[in-house]
Amino acid sequence: MRRLAAVLGLDGPAVTVAAACGSSGYALAVARAWLDAGRVDACVAGGCDVLSPTTIAA
Repeated sequence: MRRLAAVLGLDGPAVTVAAACGSSGYALAVARAWLDAGRVDACVAGGCDVLSPTTIAA
């Protein structure tokens, strides 16, 4: 995320959220919480899915 922020000329926190299939929803929730708390004035949030060749089961 730091690299994307640098390319876009953005300043502020840049984090990667890793929560399996819930990553994009969690990223949006974090962005909303930061906006509501006044930590940031604006956010760029999103997600993608990369299929892993290895399946992990607990």
